[in-house]
Amino acid sequence: MIDKRTISIEIEVTSSFLEQESSIPNGPFRYRYDVKITNHLQNNVQLLRRYWKIEHVLLGNAEVEGEGVIGFTPEINPEESFEYSSFTELFMPYGKMSGHYTFKDLVLGDVFNVEIPAFVLTYPILLN
Repeated sequence: MIDKRTISIEIEVTSSFLEQESSIPNGPFRYRYDVKITNHLQNNVQLLRRYWKIEHVLLGNAEVEGEGVIGFTPEINPEESFEYSSFTELFMPYGKMSGHYTFKDLVLGDVFNVEIPAFVLTYPILLN
């Protein structure tokens, strides 16, 4: 059975390569990612924690987890969004990130996870 809360929190991620902050051609390669979280539930929610799985091609995976995002544990009202930007580095020109956020329903008190859709981090020359 699908938990309605997990599909009622919409997460959109876009990423971009930061050429000026990267060391080409040997790395590290630095990427920015922009996240928009929209609450389609009827109750306010609070983002409590984040978990990221960073897949480095040929070098294995790294995991990052902790409280909030960029120093915040934002409350998101119904039909409102919270947006933020952050950065990551890879030592190869290609990788992937995925994970989940942990939220608390501020009316019911329930805590639940919402998956972050996987997204690719690619050095643009690889796309040609």
